[in-house]
Amino acid sequence: MQAGLGQTRLGRTDVRVPPLGIGGGSLFNAIGDEKFQQVVNEAWTHGLRYFDTAPLYADG
Repeated sequence: MQAGLGQTRLGRTDVRVPPLGIGGGSLFNAIGDEKFQQVVNEAWTHGLRYFDTAPLYADG
C-alpha cells in the first residue's frame, strides 16, 4: 500500500481494502481517455484499488 490511505477490514472478512474508491464512468465521459488514464494511474500510485466504472449514476 502506498501513501497514507491505510486499509480497513471489509465486513466480517479478513479482506483488507482502502477506505476510499473512485467513481469513473461519468468522469471518463467528462475528461476523455488521456486525462482519465492519468487519474487512474495517480489514484493507483496512492493506494486506491476500488474503481467503480458504472456509466449511469450521473443520469439518475
